[in-house]
Amino acid sequence: MNLKSLLPYWLRQTIKRRVFAFQDMHARLANLRRAGFHPVGAVDGGAFDGDWAQEFWRTWPSCPVMMVEPQAECRERLMEHAGKAPGSIVCTCAISDRSGRAAFRYQETNSAIVDAADAADDDGVEVRTLAELLSGHDGFDANLLKLD
Repeated sequence: MNLKSLLPYWLRQTIKRRVFAFQDMHARLANLRRAGFHPVGAVDGGAFDGDWAQEFWRTWPSCPVMMVEPQAECRERLMEHAGKAPGSIVCTCAISDRSGRAAFRYQETNSAIVDAADAADDDGVEVRTLAELLSGHDGFDANLLKLD
């Protein structure tokens, strides 16, 4: 058994940040905060299981996040996360430059919109523009966008 398997992920990341000046997402968000950035809302495009939103809430605990993820099996977990920050939303679609349907390759955290020839034999996923997503949720405003 190695040391890595004994330490939880968050502790390993904390050690890397302090010892090696490692710039993970937590450090980058903290840098934004120190620079004076104050988000009113964030969009997490490609939310998958909500890890980024949880990291975001470590820096800005009450800021709402729109978690956008086309994989239906992720919805329940994302809804649980959304319940932790008032005003947070889950959208089961993907973000694209036009609305409709798109071919999609399911590969957990590496899933992506692809050419139809590269997708599984299914009818694809719903895609919407960012403008449509934001305008369809009155009261939700965002000034930070994270895309995978």
